[in-house]
Amino acid sequence: MVVRRCLYLISLFFWIGGMVVLGALAALATFDALEASLGVAGRLEAVAVFRGTLRRFRFFEFGPTTTLLGCLVTLSYQRRRPGALGIRIATGLTILGVTLYLEFSVTGQIAKVESVIASNVALRTDMR
Repeated sequence: MVVRRCLYLISLFFWIGGMVVLGALAALATFDALEASLGVAGRLEAVAVFRGTLRRFRFFEFGPTTTLLGCLVTLSYQRRRPGALGIRIATGLTILGVTLYLEFSVTGQIAKVESVIASNVALRTDMR
């Protein structure tokens, strides 16, 4: 039971930590660095780089999410269940929902932003 609880907490740590690192550090650093060196065209490159980073992170993200839910389900079959197990399972399902939303919705939005930026960059270069 202790091993499953530890595995549950480690999975939760990796999921939340990964999202924080991507959102607070990787995205900002990518956009700042490429815009500083390439100007407006750097924003387009940053979108492409961050889209690739998100795509690779999704494969990593599904692992902790399924591990987290698996640990909670196995903990639910024990005689001494941990407190607030229903809330933990609901949180795990919410995490899975957010992961799926990010996979299918945000990725499409990034592609739309990339096409808008590409058309703006093309217009600016044609005007010169």
